[in-house]
Amino acid sequence: MTEPTNDPLERFRNVLGTQLGLAFEDERMGQLSEVFEERVATHGGDADSYLDELASEPSSEELASIARRVTVPETYFFRHKQQFDALRAILIRDHRPTAPPRLLSAGCASGEEAYSLVMMLRELWPDRAPSVVAADVNPAILDRARAARYSSWSLRDTPEPIAERWFRKDGREFVLDDEIRRSVRFVRANLAAEQPELLAPDSFDIIFCRNCLMYFTPENFRAAVRRLSRALVPEGYFFMGSAETLRGVSHDFHLRHTHDTFYYQRKSVRELSQPAPPLPSDRPPWRLPPPEVEAKAWVEEIGRAAARIAALTEEPEPASRASRRAHDRTSLDLGPALDLLHKEQFSEALAEVRALPADAASDPEAMLLEAVLLASASRFDEAERVCQRLLAVDELNAGAHYVLALCCAGGGRLERAVHYDRVATYLDPGFAMPRLHLGLMLRREGERAAAREELAQARALLEREDGARLLMFGGGFNRHALLALCDAELELTSGVPPRGARTLRGGN
Repeated sequence: MTEPTNDPLERFRNVLGTQLGLAFEDERMGQLSEVFEERVATHGGDADSYLDELASEPSSEELASIARRVTVPETYFFRHKQQFDALRAILIRDHRPTAPPRLLSAGCASGEEAYSLVMMLRELWPDRAPSVVAADVNPAILDRARAARYSSWSLRDTPEPIAERWFRKDGREFVLDDEIRRSVRFVRANLAAEQPELLAPDSFDIIFCRNCLMYFTPENFRAAVRRLSRALVPEGYFFMGSAETLRGVSHDFHLRHTHDTFYYQRKSVRELSQPAPPLPSDRPPWRLPPPEVEAKAWVEEIGRAAARIAALTEEPEPASRASRRAHDRTSLDLGPALDLLHKEQFSEALAEVRALPADAASDPEAMLLEAVLLASASRFDEAERVCQRLLAVDELNAGAHYVLALCCAGGGRLERAVHYDRVATYLDPGFAMPRLHLGLMLRREGERAAAREELAQARALLEREDGARLLMFGGGFNRHALLALCDAELELTSGVPPRGARTLRGGN
């Protein structure tokens, strides 16, 4: 619930959160102020009257005018090719030619995504009529989508045979073939509001909603995902943007990882009928870090590097303060065990966890701490079993996937360790430790450019990493020690650009 305010610009921000679902961070308030002043002037200059009308009965035309100013729909054909590769494999495996799949492109912008889906369907089944619906809140951009005229920039990732088959050059523009254009039904829809006709239950087999919900407020994000989930058939597929995740948002989906990309599959009817655990409410897990951040146990790995790093002798952050913050997130008293973890007294800490009340056996925080302690003591098989129990309760738990990476690395299964590290970083882009762990593995395998990229991102994230999470996952080392480790490892990879071919990929 938004707190009442008398500040006109703050009221405008709150109303847009309610009516369009959009969240505006403080750094965007300058742009929002310009839009607000323009719209107030257009409506007679009385800010209070304008805000009252916008909050109570906004016209669809006014919301569309605002949406045009505050959204930047940047897209192009076959964007994120890996997701189209994954979808192609799904379609070949799951859909018979006599049962055409129903697809939705939600937040379709100027239509490139929807038309790409149609072209893929025609490529797979030339004689089948595709069924694609595309929706957006902005009527002006829908008009552009229906016109289907594009610049060369929109075709920059389009395979040449597809471009030659389906586009005709007209001056500086490329005009899409009418056969493809007619195969998409464009509708105006606001994903922040109920859409009973568009999102009727079980309406679609596959939904693409990419780089759209990440701009929503937490409440509208969850509500939109609930509506989209209901509109998707059980075991249907849901594709989001590469910077978006359902961690902490929904328990309706399984995470899938194929073709070097992540996507979701809605659970089966039986699974959906089972009670789900409550969703976390401590912070919005889908928020990205700022734009600039784009065969031994873990403790032993850090320990080997410690000899090179003088900063590791610096006094650690008091464990009691960080453990209290971690304890605030759970109803169980994990503080004593966390203090012992910080002192690397793993056996004693594990005894504390296992002496907790019986309900700790199903508490995600307690299970995660138990897995961390077991992995820190090199009891990898036991830690892995606890992680699997935890994932049965919370499948999208980034910490559990990270501990599985430690277990796999400790057992010499480096490909699986890379896979789990990548899952953890996808589920929580602000989680520093899996990036650091991945960077160390890649550097040890000689993939210096890839290691440098991960280590640089880990260092940037460590600067703002939560102290309680460092206590849980830092292997007994404080923020300054881990930053120094990053610096030392980056120096070992110096002289190589931060992008390069990778052989340690991981995946299913």
